[in-house]
Amino acid sequence: VYKVTAIGENAFAECEKLTFINIPNTVKTIGMRAFYACSEITEITIPSTVTSIGMQIFYKCTSLTTVYYNSTYSSSNNPFLYVSSIKKVVFGGTSVPSDILRECTNITEVVISDGVTTLSSSAFYKCTSLKHITIPNSVTSIGDYAFRECTNLMSITIPDSVTSIGNYAF
Repeated sequence: VYKVTAIGENAFAECEKLTFINIPNTVKTIGMRAFYACSEITEITIPSTVTSIGMQIFYKCTSLTTVYYNSTYSSSNNPFLYVSSIKKVVFGGTSVPSDILRECTNITEVVISDGVTTLSSSAFYKCTSLKHITIPNSVTSIGDYAFRECTNLMSITIPDSVTSIGNYAF
């Protein structure tokens, strides 16, 4: 029995009929454009075990609307979630990584699961379509610039558990 620990570069590229993929918890790396032009996938879960993600993994995934994100990987130089079709991101794990949705202007819904303790710096910076957000009681800190330039944010619920709000967070 072999364990899959990596999804290679262009591994599922142009699998236009692929509608579902289950990434096992053994995967640590997702290569560049791994799901390039998988135009029928509507949602995907990135497990907490993933520690490295290549550029443009969802490039031309025109039906992808929902991402369940449990990893802590992020990079301001790799906007892998910057795909216009993605409207909803559900964060699990313990933190929302820095820059994870930076300038993702089409995101309309963010769900932060109970258990997340940190909203890192610039996590939602310039998410201009985001209107409402509820922060669960497990969150204790909101990083610098976390919601900066979220120009359409109309309501946010910040629980008493939050003890630290960074510079220019809003």
